[in-house]
Amino acid sequence: MDNNNTPKKRRYIFDILFLLVLVAATFWLIFSQSELDDIGRALKHTDFKWLIPAAGMVFVCIFCEGFNYMVVLGELGTRITARRSMTYAAIDLYFCAITPSASGGQPAATYYMAKDGVSVANSSAAILFFTLQCKIINFLYLAVVLIFRPLFVTTQSLAFRIMLVAGICVSFLLMLFITIAMLKPVIVEKLVSVLCRLLSALKLIKRSQKTAERFRHVGLDFKVAAKELCGKKRVFFKSLLFCFFQRTALFSVVWFIYRALGFSQLDFLTVISCQVLLSVAVDFIPLPGAIGATEMSFLHVFRGIFPQAALLPAMLMTRMCNFYLCLIVCAVITLSNIIRLSVRQNHANTALHEKSSAGDEIIDEKDNNDDRLL
Repeated sequence: MDNNNTPKKRRYIFDILFLLVLVAATFWLIFSQSELDDIGRALKHTDFKWLIPAAGMVFVCIFCEGFNYMVVLGELGTRITARRSMTYAAIDLYFCAITPSASGGQPAATYYMAKDGVSVANSSAAILFFTLQCKIINFLYLAVVLIFRPLFVTTQSLAFRIMLVAGICVSFLLMLFITIAMLKPVIVEKLVSVLCRLLSALKLIKRSQKTAERFRHVGLDFKVAAKELCGKKRVFFKSLLFCFFQRTALFSVVWFIYRALGFSQLDFLTVISCQVLLSVAVDFIPLPGAIGATEMSFLHVFRGIFPQAALLPAMLMTRMCNFYLCLIVCAVITLSNIIRLSVRQNHANTALHEKSSAGDEIIDEKDNNDDRLL
């Protein structure tokens, strides 16, 4: 078991080290080209009471995603507690933050749900359902920005507009794939079968037929779960509402930072419009948390929102709340869940060992009695 987990541990350590290197390189680049006195002056005039709701949005994001899982899984016949659902949400957010293109969040959440007895088919359906709705909300917000604040798009640089178009295309393709997976799981099943054969030909996996068969069984269960979810409009809109609150909480962090720095001239929609554009534009960046691209793009996109002297402090405060604080909180929750599972496994192993020892004692005692009779 330890040997099987060694590659995963190495990959996990590599992801964390890569994240730390990215963070260090990003902030070295930013600080080397900025006036540090601006940060000190901004902090001196910061109204810290606005930082409380800014930080609180992290917990709103976790709660909304967690409640979403609880509702969707409940409709699929799997009851989970609110505490467990928040844990799964934190695991998803944490692994999304430390893996390139947020690729590790969904597999990690599925893995830990399976540890608690949630079927892979149901957890996969719930997570894909949530991901699809997050993309829908992002596009709805983007449509609002394009209709009511079109100048925020047309006045951006050509490089950023290219990033924005690329982000839209990637998000649309992901939405299309998830929609097909939910409505036509048989297509995904065939793609998985082809992928397994390809990976086997490249010597990347062994026993491709066994792996494909395993996916096929999961796919059959997923097909049932997806069909059940797609037929329930009430669940769809309830889940969509949770997604709306989560994305709104994430986008609104920058507005609280705007108020904390003493500004009030611009309305809520104007301030978060730039955050919507930024989130969609960096969505395709294949780096953990889109680190580097997000920070540099923030300094460009928000030039019309914050004065030059407040731009760097605004970026630092916003990222500290909507990414780094979220990363720390979710890391603590993820670690506590790993410890919980480890303790549970140790108790199970101890109980099994005691039961085995008791069985051996009974056998020995029976052998001794037989010897006496002889």
